[in-house]
Amino acid sequence: MRLLIRLIALAGIMVAAVLVGRSFLPASNTTAATAAPAVQVRIASQDLPAGTFLDVAEAPFTDWAGKVEDGMVAAPVSASRDVIGAVIIAPIKAGEPIRRKQLLQAGQDGFLAAVLRPGMRAVSVAVDAVSGNAGHIFPGDRIDLILTQMLTDRNNTSRPAERWASETILHNVRVIAVDQNLHSDMADRDPGRVARTISLEVLPPDAEKVVLAAGIGKLSLSLRSLLVDKAIDAATATDAAPSGPTWASDVSA
Repeated sequence: MRLLIRLIALAGIMVAAVLVGRSFLPASNTTAATAAPAVQVRIASQDLPAGTFLDVAEAPFTDWAGKVEDGMVAAPVSASRDVIGAVIIAPIKAGEPIRRKQLLQAGQDGFLAAVLRPGMRAVSVAVDAVSGNAGHIFPGDRIDLILTQMLTDRNNTSRPAERWASETILHNVRVIAVDQNLHSDMADRDPGRVARTISLEVLPPDAEKVVLAAGIGKLSLSLRSLLVDKAIDAATATDAAPSGPTWASDVSA
């Protein structure tokens, strides 16, 4: 009888021990389940210089173990609050979080000025579907600017002669904006909408040339290749030198 009582008591102790052990498991599981998820913020994947646009490849969302400070861009973020397409105004080192104070968003004061290289000027040219390459010119592209005008020879007072001429007045000019869009992606643009203005980055004397040319004739843009070929570059080393106009008689008798 005593042996039976001892066995029952021992069994009770073992059951109690199991129950006590299990009582600790939910607490640890709860702790693991309620652990804060990893925070993701936009971090520079490479050194980012000032004066360039920020894109997704340069600032992907990456796990961040530190404190999310004011100005960092943490996921999820709405399109209106994201910083992709902004201009970098202060250099950012690779591995550093992107901070809003280092950027200028489109529409902010000074945005266009931040895109310009030191000493350069921005000047806009009115275009249509033909003169603007049918909408195939984007920010970051390089173009040649062509002036077409009609010249009148008034030396012959009885019958003034009219002659048409076309001439490239600027070579290898960088496009910095199409209408009000300064980002090369332009994924959200309306494909059926034709640009009305294209802004160019030029030297101060060239800005005067563009303004004057717009008043004396029609301006057209000729899109250049983005591919760099050393042989072609060597052949066009004198690109900036005036080559003279093309007259109507050079095209057709």
